[in-house]
Amino acid sequence: MRRAAPALALVLAAGSAGAVPGPDSVAVVSNRNVPGSVALAAMYGEARAVPARQRCALDLPTVDTLSLADFRARFTEPLRRCLTDAGVDDRIEAYALMRGLPIRVTIPLAGGAQGVSLAAALMVERSRLTDGTALLDAAPGVARSCSGSPCVAARWTNPFTEGAFTPAWATELGGVRWSLRLATMLHGRSDEDAARLLRSALDAERAGRVPGSWLFMNGADRARGALDVEYDDVVAALRDLGQTEVARVPFNAADTGRTLAAYVTGTASLGATIEGNRFSPGAIVDNLTSLGAVPQNFAPTGEAQVSIARWVAMGVAGVHGAVEEPLNNCFPSRRFAVDYAEGATLAEAYLRHMPFVFWRNLVLGDPMAAPWAHRPRVTVSGAAEGETLTASRAVTVAAALPEGAQIASTVLYVDGVEVARAAGDRVTHCLAGDGARELLAVAQVAEDQGVGRHAPKGWGRVRVTLRGATGTCEAADAGDAAADAAADAAADAAVARGSDAGGCGCRAEGTTRGGWTGVMAALLVGLLRRRPRAHRAFTSPSSVRAGSASTASAATISSAPTSSPVAGSRIRGRSAASASDAHTPASTLDARFTGMQKVFSRRSSSTSAPKIPVPCEHTPATSPAHAYGRVKNSPKPSRSAAPRAPSPSAAHATSVATTAGMHTSCSSTKKRRLLHASSDFAARLINWSRTKYAPA
Repeated sequence: MRRAAPALALVLAAGSAGAVPGPDSVAVVSNRNVPGSVALAAMYGEARAVPARQRCALDLPTVDTLSLADFRARFTEPLRRCLTDAGVDDRIEAYALMRGLPIRVTIPLAGGAQGVSLAAALMVERSRLTDGTALLDAAPGVARSCSGSPCVAARWTNPFTEGAFTPAWATELGGVRWSLRLATMLHGRSDEDAARLLRSALDAERAGRVPGSWLFMNGADRARGALDVEYDDVVAALRDLGQTEVARVPFNAADTGRTLAAYVTGTASLGATIEGNRFSPGAIVDNLTSLGAVPQNFAPTGEAQVSIARWVAMGVAGVHGAVEEPLNNCFPSRRFAVDYAEGATLAEAYLRHMPFVFWRNLVLGDPMAAPWAHRPRVTVSGAAEGETLTASRAVTVAAALPEGAQIASTVLYVDGVEVARAAGDRVTHCLAGDGARELLAVAQVAEDQGVGRHAPKGWGRVRVTLRGATGTCEAADAGDAAADAAADAAADAAVARGSDAGGCGCRAEGTTRGGWTGVMAALLVGLLRRRPRAHRAFTSPSSVRAGSASTASAATISSAPTSSPVAGSRIRGRSAASASDAHTPASTLDARFTGMQKVFSRRSSSTSAPKIPVPCEHTPATSPAHAYGRVKNSPKPSRSAAPRAPSPSAAHATSVATTAGMHTSCSSTKKRRLLHASSDFAARLINWSRTKYAPA
């Protein structure tokens, strides 16, 4: 007996997991007046399977800095129209900004003007003060004293300090109704260098790991070593994750001969340390110095302090710098490296750990990059890459993870339009009509199934052509069952070899803001110290991506990229002829980018202050934001690092922090989060009492 399958075989259901940057939620922004910018956007969109309706080329001048008026009229308003007209604005949570865009915005004020990075302005442009005034009309900084000299310090505490990011992320804090979107940039001294950031991320995700040492080098001086106090705790946390090549070393501007997965330091000058080391694909960097991302540092020649473009040229996946003087309390907590190693995306790892927003920070890199993430394996049955369909066809998307981890949501998009969603691991849809169709399938892990608070996505793309494929989808009952069985078998086979993947299945509960967290954690320390410290076994996600057995009718598509330019994804289960197309060498990617360049070159003021102010005379090494609700971002205070004897209150805080600054196994996540919050709070008190504002 035959039955008719409805065009949409599933009732749409709201997803249950918070989103992270993925091809369904990242908007790609370029300058249409710069051929290299448009070519880079095309390359990125192709490699990351970003639907065309999420790519916006804006009509912008070729300048480094925009006025606030131009930023609104020529950037944010056209960008909003582009995304709204395409019907995707509500699902965007992050921006991938291309080289060729301005990097700074000037905010006019009664007493002059203050500059911020364009990425920082874009992140907060939808936020408003509680009186309704746009945050962009407020002063981004506040007057302070830097060792007796006047200076301008960051004003707005970062409200995004924990949890998975979502497209509709919003909160009210410090007199602001925050509505944020993450923003990172592909930039460098050349278009080719900017493209290296993407290639680094793709190569690392294909490998499933970032080989090399995690090097934490002491700052060259006191001002640039303001975050060194966090190193010991970060080193311990990385070792808990199974990273064995982790070291804290004295400052050495000529430290060479290493292969590095991460490099963190603070200095205004570096000799051969950058070019004298090898940075693995997927490597991350931060250097605490004031002028790393000023415009002149992206020119072919010239350098102010240490240009972050030097690391881009060496093949890192991510690096952070400031577009003008930020002061030394505005750099990310060194816990960003731990988040990244746990599987967070590059955008979340860096930006969650920024102490302030609406300031001068700029993160370079692919916002989706997450080489340490254990992504779901996505399987599409019913249609193969490149297939031509002459009759309507039912396709089924299935997602799976090793060890039976839960999939929170599975979504299917056709030409960038959502057509099916399930709060689970399977969706079915009927393909019908005429013309080319691009299928993007995205699945996300439940938040309580991943390491810590990270809920990675897996995705893939299949492109087909419909020719007179009209009517409803019909299939015999047995055929439906067989299709479901094939999808299940393919998904199970995709993770069979990855069943030993690392990560914990415990839920990371939220913490309460305020002093009770520290007090309760201190009371629990004695009990928790009696428990053995379990080191979680770290297994590379590459084992998850090691291969799959799939039928000829099932195209298994993974978020783990290969050197193929096709969506940055691996496509299996095709015929021998089509499968060979999925392994295009990296040289082809470069050649296509060069070709794109040639093609496109032919076309040719409120005063409302936050409720959590930063005192003028005492500045923490990181923001007070880190003292409120931060889960894992707790630096372990180093008594030897204190420049002077702490006050009695600081001494008490040292005692609390020393007791609480320990790690527990992932099996006791709630206790670990409580301990980190206590250690974090105590460390903030110490730093608050002994660190001055200082240029870096």
